[in-house]
Amino acid sequence: IKPSSTPTIPSPSDIKPQPTSPTPNPPAAILRKTKGLPTAPVTFIAYSDFQCSHCQTFTLTIEKQLETTYINTGKVLLVYKHIIAYGQESLLAAEAAEAANEQGKFWPYHSLLMQVRASPRVEDDLSISVLQNIAQQIGLDMEAFNASIQSGKYRDSVLQESQEGMNLGITAIPTFYVNSIKKEGAKSFEELQVIID
Repeated sequence: IKPSSTPTIPSPSDIKPQPTSPTPNPPAAILRKTKGLPTAPVTFIAYSDFQCSHCQTFTLTIEKQLETTYINTGKVLLVYKHIIAYGQESLLAAEAAEAANEQGKFWPYHSLLMQVRASPRVEDDLSISVLQNIAQQIGLDMEAFNASIQSGKYRDSVLQESQEGMNLGITAIPTFYVNSIKKEGAKSFEELQVIID
């Protein structure tokens, strides 16, 4: 997976039978990663990695526009899904976000984590101390947060969610499913608006 709109072609051994769209709801172990009404006519699923610059831009700009225009008006349900594109630090960050999710604070944690503007080219910019600092900023129970990360409690769920994205043939991030319409790579608000409307 590359963080751009230019897809890479998987090798034949990587290709698995692919469903046409993701499951709209996260696995039972990964809850509360939605914004909006479950009855909204449009489900907007975003596959994202915390080290992806285009994912960061989406979160810090376009997601806010979607929230004002569509989510808060009951037109769109936003569903966040992990896809691990950059290895261990990405995985650890996703697990930390799930530890925050366990305490009902996925979205504040997600937002601050994206503001770090982590890069796969910079070692340890998503170290455990960075992740703990964000948890402290939003007032998480640090004992519970640390226990979740140290135990690997959410690792399998995160990897399962990421594999779902791989099975869908995602080759660039972020990738969006607007109902069943797939859009890969960086997109402007206006491009997404055309699909939603």
